[in-house]
Amino acid sequence: MSNDLPPAESYPKSTQPLDIVAIGGMIIDGRVHAHIDFSDERNGFGGHLEEGCLALTFTVVALADLGEVTLSSWDTFKNEAELR
Repeated sequence: MSNDLPPAESYPKSTQPLDIVAIGGMIIDGRVHAHIDFSDERNGFGGHLEEGCLALTFTVVALADLGEVTLSSWDTFKNEAELR
C-alpha cells in the first residue's frame, strides 16, 4: 500500500475464499473504473477491480445508463498540484 501520488500498484492475493461485499464504479468512454471490497470472517479490504479477478461461483453486477451526462474527464489529472 502507498500514500504517494500517484499511488503505487499493489495486487494482494488470498489463499482462502473471500466474500465480495461491494462493487461500484463507472464505465466511461469504454474504460472501466471500478472498486471492489472483499471480506473474510475477520478482515475487509478493497481496491481497484483489475482484469484477472476471479469469482468462484458468480457475481451480480447492475449497470445504469446515465444518458447525456458527460464524465469523460472526471479522473484525468496531470500532476499532484491539480488535486489541491
